[in-house]
Amino acid sequence: MSKKYESVDGSTIVDNKKLNHTKAVKRSKHISSNDFDDLIGKTESLSDEGKLRVATANAQVSEENQIKSYDKLKKYELTDEKYELTDEEVSYGFIQLYRIRALRDFGDIKAGDLGGFIEDECNLSHEGNCWVGDFAQVYHKAHVSGNAKIYNNSTVCDYATVSGDAKIYNNSTVCDYATISGDAIISGNATVYSYAKVSGKAKVSGEASISGASEVYDAAKVYGNAVTYGNAEVYGNAEVYGNAVTCGDAEVYDNAKVYDNALVEDCKVFGNARIFDNAMVMSQAEICDSAMVYGDAEICGSKISHNAKVYEKARILYYAKIFENARIHGKAFISDNVQVSGNAEIYGDAHVCDNAVIFGNAAVYDEAIVKNNAKVYDSAKVYGNARICEDTQVYGNAKVYDDTVIMGNIEIFGNAMIFGNAKIYHCAQIFGNAKVFEAAKVYGAAKIFEDAKISGHSIVSGNAYVYGKAQIMDNSVIYENAKVYDNAKVGYKIQVRGNVEMCGDVEIFGDIEICNNDQINKKKIRNNIKIRKPKSRWRSLSL
Repeated sequence: MSKKYESVDGSTIVDNKKLNHTKAVKRSKHISSNDFDDLIGKTESLSDEGKLRVATANAQVSEENQIKSYDKLKKYELTDEKYELTDEEVSYGFIQLYRIRALRDFGDIKAGDLGGFIEDECNLSHEGNCWVGDFAQVYHKAHVSGNAKIYNNSTVCDYATVSGDAKIYNNSTVCDYATISGDAIISGNATVYSYAKVSGKAKVSGEASISGASEVYDAAKVYGNAVTYGNAEVYGNAEVYGNAVTCGDAEVYDNAKVYDNALVEDCKVFGNARIFDNAMVMSQAEICDSAMVYGDAEICGSKISHNAKVYEKARILYYAKIFENARIHGKAFISDNVQVSGNAEIYGDAHVCDNAVIFGNAAVYDEAIVKNNAKVYDSAKVYGNARICEDTQVYGNAKVYDDTVIMGNIEIFGNAMIFGNAKIYHCAQIFGNAKVFEAAKVYGAAKIFEDAKISGHSIVSGNAYVYGKAQIMDNSVIYENAKVYDNAKVGYKIQVRGNVEMCGDVEIFGDIEICNNDQINKKKIRNNIKIRKPKSRWRSLSL
């Protein structure tokens, strides 16, 4: 007894028991049968024209009485098909795409629903609830599977794969070897290409572009005109948008946001960090916690953390660390292992480099330079054209400004002020309310403290001490173990050396050398003595 099989287009296939094979009478796109034990003999009997499919669950094809298993069949898929290709087609270059039509109910699709366009049935799986709808196109070797949905005018092509519960819609494009999976959503005019991957609950939208070997996953969002390429990763709850670019080995994650025209390359941005405006972050830099980098700031190979802010045209390079509530702005330049923390602020055209440390409420600004292990902290201020270097420490409420130069193992603290063209070298200490200004120099192990003032072109060096309300001015020189204190005043070309102590209300002006020799030690000029020597030739007063 013969069996009849009805195809979608109404053609008939007859099983002739005498011939023991089933032969296609005419071209057919789909054949259905309730017979689970059919045998189709001689494959040449199956037409190579059209889209013939054998849909019985256990169908077999034999060749010269040799049964071929279903997994070796190529054109003749043995599946429970859910759609067919219609005769409606569109051309895409030299490629012909065919509109699909549902053959049964699945998901939210009803039998008879028209879908989008595919080139071949290898583009859309017959399993799961995946679907290509509206005017969407899937072609070349691209494959849509699982419960994925391709809608509107979107395109999936080349070797791209879309799986899981992913959704591709609007005018978006997924091509090359890109992979979209999980609950990912690609929308707008977004493009995902090359070897890029979008997965999890990630969303890519707007005019965004994801390419290279980059990945967007978890609940991350890339949108606007943002571009992500190279090996960049955007994940967690991170967002990249505006005209921002993430590339190289960049990682943007947690709740971080990169937006506007910001560039993030070969670095990490995480926590609640924000990178925006025209800021650039690159070369293994780390921006984390609640740190912000914006304006035209540039960060290379450095770490910005906690609540620190870097903005305007500031540049942070080479392993610097900016943290806590520090602020770097203006055209400030920070480099080479510098640490800035606390509420410290660096701005203007200031340069801080070479292991320098700025912290507390300190401020460095204007065109000041702090370098070579120098430290500025507490509420100290360094500004103007001041130069602080070589292990110098400026702290307390001290101020160093104008064109001063301070280098060596110097300590400036208290309410001390160094300004003008003053120069401090070696191991000197300036503290209290002391002032060193004009073209004065202090070096060696000298100490200037309390309310002392050093001015003019005077020099204090060696182990000399100047303190109290003493004043050293003009071209005076105080050195060796000399001490000048109380209300003493020394001016013009006075030289005080040895172990001399000048105190009380002494005032000495002139071209005089005051010293002690081997016979006279530790003598004192004290009380209310006043010596005012004009331009005579007294050269030495030994006491």
